[in-house]
Amino acid sequence: MQLYLSNKQLAMMISPFVVASGIYFFNEDIVSNASYLFAGYNEYSNKELSQKVDMYLKIEEKYILYKDIKERVQQREKNSEWIAEKLFYPQEKIVNVTTDTKAEQIIEKVIEKEYSYKLEALYPNDKVAIINGIIVREGSTVEDAKVVEIKDNSVLLKNKKGLKWLHLFQ
Repeated sequence: MQLYLSNKQLAMMISPFVVASGIYFFNEDIVSNASYLFAGYNEYSNKELSQKVDMYLKIEEKYILYKDIKERVQQREKNSEWIAEKLFYPQEKIVNVTTDTKAEQIIEKVIEKEYSYKLEALYPNDKVAIINGIIVREGSTVEDAKVVEIKDNSVLLKNKKGLKWLHLFQ
């Protein structure tokens, strides 16, 4: 059984393939010329593109801000380690410790080691003084130091480092 098609029928059967291949090969030209034929298409495509660009710019801005904050944190950690190592403990070296643990150890040592004592008031007749806002007598302790003696214008403290005189007007 043979099937005979007229020219018109053959053209109608092949035309979808011809149109589809034309669209496939000339897609960019068709889209660029579609803005002339369909004005609403141009507005829609530009609006969608501008929204995507705005979203991308916001994401990029947040990424840059995050990166800047991360760099600042790393620089501050390096600075604090350097200060602690060079100024507070030049003779001590902490070796084979991660950065976070190293910084924590240095901070703990600074907190343990450095106490400042301020003599605020003195009552020598009663053997009472106020040091760092704490009322003390001879024999009592303030921070890590023991009050050894209270004189007319000074107080003698003893801590791990040794004896230290506090004067009322330093």
